[in-house]
Amino acid sequence: MKYSIGLILTGIVCGLLGLAGMALGGWLFWTTPSRTWWDELGALIIVLGFIFFGGGVSTLIQGLTASTAVAHVAVVPAEARLGETLTLHITLTPRRTLRAGPATLTLNGKEFIKLWSGHITWSHTAQIVHQTLTLAETVDLVANQPQTYTAQLTLPLEAMPTFYRKEVLDCKLAFDWEIAFRLRLPGSPDLKEAVSLHVLPQAAKRPIVVSPSAPSLLTTDSLHLNVSRTTSALGDAVTGEITWFDLADAARPRALRIELGYRTVAGKWFWEKRRWEHVVDQATLSPLPSQRQRFTLRVTPESPLSYDGRLYQITWFLRAVADRPWAPDLRVELPLRILPPFNEAPSMLQQPDAHGARQSPLNPSHA
Repeated sequence: MKYSIGLILTGIVCGLLGLAGMALGGWLFWTTPSRTWWDELGALIIVLGFIFFGGGVSTLIQGLTASTAVAHVAVVPAEARLGETLTLHITLTPRRTLRAGPATLTLNGKEFIKLWSGHITWSHTAQIVHQTLTLAETVDLVANQPQTYTAQLTLPLEAMPTFYRKEVLDCKLAFDWEIAFRLRLPGSPDLKEAVSLHVLPQAAKRPIVVSPSAPSLLTTDSLHLNVSRTTSALGDAVTGEITWFDLADAARPRALRIELGYRTVAGKWFWEKRRWEHVVDQATLSPLPSQRQRFTLRVTPESPLSYDGRLYQITWFLRAVADRPWAPDLRVELPLRILPPFNEAPSMLQQPDAHGARQSPLNPSHA
């Protein structure tokens, strides 16, 4: 109780200081001559006052909620794979006797991008996974008697695992997961508690589909690229063959270069779109006319997976380049799909229902 009272008092004090600061700053800004340091000081005090006021209101809300009940959410396992079922233990500690509800759990998976361009910044968030489980329509809480509840949620098998990447200095990409608990309290702000999750790629054993005939591309009848398969996993080797045909009317290349890499395209609107290209492995071969030359490149384990999202996309490619002096280079490119490593499947897999969540009943146990 002392904790909640301290939050309430802190929120009130910060809110009053913020109001006083905005009033003082406004008076200085409007009553002093423009383009003086008093004028600038007034504007600065207004901004600081607004920050204090916002922080005070937020702290006051936290204090009012903490004076009614406190929630703690524990997730087992703490680090899960896509397709695994999470067991959630929610402990409610009421400060007073009341009937509240409904109580809900939500599994959230969100894309996030942040782009910089000079002094302009764009930030966007897209909700990709949203599974809601209603624990109970009403919950009877008794003052100072903690209650523990158990429920389950299943991570979608085909979603994106936890991901973070910073491209050069002007873009940040992320995919974040969290479990959010919410209990509606009568006469008080809702009780909310969120726990971040670290989600690993799904570990189901699935064979890589290999086409009966190796895919190939032909450019100006002089460069031929074959690969054994267009779907691979992190850590796998990509093998293939490259053939250069010596035509009389074409310049002879100095070298043949094979590159394995991926492109990242980020941005919500067309004017924000940015593109980056990364080569993770490459090989250089001598041009031997009409001879098939084998190559092996490897997908690094720390590389990102193929992903087609709302705010950003990650696409893989295998490219062959014939480096020709005093002439345009010849290029052949094949799209690839990179999946998680193929390991043993998790011991317990539960698929979500039609609503996107496993509907487990609320099982309270009084501590």
